[in-house]
Formats: sequence, C-alpha cells, structure tokens
Amino acid sequence: MKNLKTTGPLVLVIDAGTTNVKVFLINGELDIAYRKTVALGKWFPKRGWVEQNPEEIFGSVERLLREAIAENKAFLERIVGLGITNQRETTVCWDRGTGRPIYPAIVWEDERTLRQCAALSRRISNRKIRMKTGLTLAPYFSASKISWIIQNVPRAKTLISANRLAFGTVDSWLTFRLTGGKNHLTDFTNASRTLLFNIRSLRWDRELLALFEIPPAVLPEARPSFSFFGRLDEDIFGLGIPIMALAGDQQASLYAAGARPGVTKITYGTGAFILQNVGARFFSDNHLFTTVAAGTKRVPLYALEGKVAGCGSLVAPILGRDREMKRAIAKIALKVNRLLRHFPKGYDKIIVDGGISQANFMISEQGRVSKTPIQRQRHFEGTALGVAKLIIENMRVKSGSARR
Repeated sequence: MKNLKTTGPLVLVIDAGTTNVKVFLINGELDIAYRKTVALGKWFPKRGWVEQNPEEIFGSVERLLREAIAENKAFLERIVGLGITNQRETTVCWDRGTGRPIYPAIVWEDERTLRQCAALSRRISNRKIRMKTGLTLAPYFSASKISWIIQNVPRAKTLISANRLAFGTVDSWLTFRLTGGKNHLTDFTNASRTLLFNIRSLRWDRELLALFEIPPAVLPEARPSFSFFGRLDEDIFGLGIPIMALAGDQQASLYAAGARPGVTKITYGTGAFILQNVGARFFSDNHLFTTVAAGTKRVPLYALEGKVAGCGSLVAPILGRDREMKRAIAKIALKVNRLLRHFPKGYDKIIVDGGISQANFMISEQGRVSKTPIQRQRHFEGTALGVAKLIIENMRVKSGSARR
C-alpha cells in the first residue's frame, strides 16, 4: 500500500472490538498503511446474557497477524512495536496451566448480575465506590462477572485452589496468548473499568476484592498504557515483536485526539462515548464516570466519560434512507448535547471519530446543537490511531533521551 513505501517506523495494531477484530499497520505519520477485518459472533443464552468465544477472539487475532506478517515481509524490519486496543469490561477467565478459557467471555452488555449488584449495594455506599473507582456498582463492569464465574463454574474454585485461575479483560487475554502464556498483564485504562481498581492509588483494591469475593491472585499486573508487555511468541508468529501499548478503546481514541487536559472527543459507534481529559484532577459527577486516561507514567491521569446508548442500533437499520437517517442523527446529537452539559467547559472544539462520524450531517448537526466546532479525527479508526500514537510518540521521546 502507498503509505508503506515511505521510510520510517511502523506500528502493528490489534483492535479487538465487540463486533469485529481488526489488524493495522500504521506509519510514523499516523497514516493507516494496511488494514484487515474479521467479524466476531456473540450469542444470547438467556434474556440479558451476552457471551462470546474467547478462542474465536484469539483465533481471529492470530489469523490476521499471520496474514499481516506474510503480506508485508518487505517492511517487517521497520515494525517498532505492537499495540492492542479493545472492548472494555468484557470478562475472560482461563486456566493458566493450559491457557484455555473455562467459560465463554461475558460481554460488557451482559446483565445477569443485576440482582447481585443490588444486594451488594446494601453493603457499600455508591459514594464510596465512586471515590475509589470513579464508577457505580453495576453489571456493566467486570467485577460482578468474575464473581459470577467463580460462584457458578465448578472448575473455577478448583483452579483457585491450585493457583491456576486467571482473569483478564480482552487485552489481558490476548497478551497472555500472544506471548505464549508468559505474561499476565493489563494496563491502567482497562483495569479502571473492572470496578476492582483504585484509580487514586493505581492498585487493585482489597476492600472491593473482598466485597466481590475475588482472590487477588487471579488478577493481572497493571502497568501504564505505554509499557513493555512482552513479545510475540516466536514459535507461533516467527518473530518476537515487542508489545508496547495496551489501552481500552475509548481511552485510546481520546489519546488520538490529544493527551492534554481539556481535550474532548466523541466516538459514534455502538453507543456515543464522550470523554474529556481532565489531567491529574480527580473529578466525580453523578452523571459521569471518572476513568484513567492512557499515559506513560505510574501517576494518575483522569478522564470523564459519558455514554449515550443505542446509536448503532438506531442508525444501522436505516442506512441509505436519507430522511430517516437525518432524523435519527438529530436525535443522537440532542442526546449527546444533554450529556455534554455535565462536562467542564473550556474546550474550544470537539474531536469525533467512529463510523457515524463519516456522515457530514452528523458533524453539522452536532456542531449546531452543541454550539461548538466539530472536527473529525484524521481517520475514523481513532482507537487504532491512539495506541499507534502512544508507541510512536513515546518511543521518539525515549530515543531522543538516549541520544542526549
């Protein structure tokens, strides 16, 4: 592809979303030089339950990586690192000894633990949860999903006794398998979506682990988003590219928009996700979540996050029907603007990405309703650009420091 013919570094990026897996090569100017996609399935065994096959997720990633390596042999020596961005909160539990999952992945949308969360809310205040995690006690996050697996999957307790049960969000599951089972790691952004991670101390919270009856030994080690997370297993892939960045999809997209306080972005996808970088200031608002922003250091950097549900499902059935599309987009823009009112002011524009951001009417309508200039991300694949940017910018900084 044309962007591969230039000189300079390349980054290999895995984007493991809910509906598909993508693999990219992105150059030093953050141009997408190579892209391939595989769709993922999900199923609904009971009302409110949503599951995926962890082996399908890894198998799709493995296949796309093999193809990317095979189809770009002339450029492999220019690849400086690999980054992973992923659907957040989705929960995988596996046997460390075999590397095999013990139950399907419980997807972020799953609501099977509603009653459990309601019962736990009588034992701990929502304010205390918010001050520790920035979140609310809800089935959306990973903690109650892990607890459900431990209580309902017979093998789980047997593996805990043998110190062989491992939990991870999708980034952690993929890192474990891509490194041949050598590394059980995650990053701060993904850890911050589990409801078990204290986002002030950047440590797993023992009080919350006790509340959900989850042993600390099942958890991955959490590191800054730009860190060394291991190498691709050469026995599987034929080369040991270093894994240099992990980031949850929305935090990766925010990093692509800009890594300074005040930067505000909207991703129009399955839902509309609004994030604003608020720097080192911890902020709690009943209408918004506080989460960890992607970064390079072991000090907290925060983002505020809000979500408007159902954007994708609202638009998908009416693609190509302009009048209906415009009505649907106008509804989305109004809902987004209501949520934007809860964010601190101070931004002079809003960066947007995601599939629906490609519609010109979405840009004009959001700008009109919000009375704020709207700027598209340089590519609608903002999540992939974010992890590539993490690697390229910070490897340049390290290289410059070494020369000095």
